[in-house]
Order: sequence, then C-alpha cells, then structure tokens
Amino acid sequence: MPGRREPEGAVGHSFGLELDGVRVAMLTEVTGLTVERDVIELREGGADGTQVVRQLPGRLKPGEVTVSRGLTVDQAFEQWMNDVTNDVAAARRNAAVLVLDRRGQRVATFTLSRAWPRKLEYAGLRAGAGEPLTERLTLVHEGIART
Repeated sequence: MPGRREPEGAVGHSFGLELDGVRVAMLTEVTGLTVERDVIELREGGADGTQVVRQLPGRLKPGEVTVSRGLTVDQAFEQWMNDVTNDVAAARRNAAVLVLDRRGQRVATFTLSRAWPRKLEYAGLRAGAGEPLTERLTLVHEGIART
C-alpha cells in the first residue's frame, strides 16, 4: 500500500528507564525482564491404577531486574537505597523499562510495579583497567506488565 509504513522492530541498544516518570540517564544494560509462573503438580490415580501427574499454572512469581549505568555524579541510586532503609513503603516506585525503535519511538514498555532496590554494586575498579566504571542496581518488584 502506498504511504503505509511497516512497523519497525526494536533494537537491543535502544532502551531507557523511568522511575515514577523521571528518566534515568546513561543506562548500559537491563537484565531480568522475565515473567515466570509457579507450576503446581497434581498427582492423580489413573483408571488403570497408574499415577498421572498434571502440570497446572500457579501464581506469577515476583522477580528481579538489574539495571547498569556508567558511574556519574548522579547519586539517585544511592539515595534510593537509603530511602529503603528509612521507609521501604515510601521507597517503592513504579519503574518502566522503555524499548525504543531506531527513531526513538517506544515499541514496548515493561512496567515494574512497586519496585525497590535490593542491591547496589559498583563494578570496574581494577588497576590497569580501561573500561568505564559502572553501577548496577538490582530491583525487586511485585509484578511486570508489557504495554
């Protein structure tokens, strides 16, 4: 069809993170975007006396997502870790991992509900190393949804 554009797929290097609507800069990696469900095994006796095991879907499991970025003067990750120590209920935030196409348009958004940081790790401190210093923040959440 003339004038019709085919949808453009996402590329792995175009992504971002928003925390309560505020964009986090300098991300280098996001891992752990996983939706997983418990499996319930139901064991039944078959008509011929054999045992039958049925696999049933259980509850969705809460997960963890890790975001990495270059180390900068921005101390937002450290502040968020401190907020958890003071009041975890107030420190929970809605986080969104944004996946973008080549033009910078959103292709998908993965929303992490009621997320809070579990771990902050600094990587790259090594004599003679030439890689940039990074910080990795591991978030726990109560659910992930793609829109």
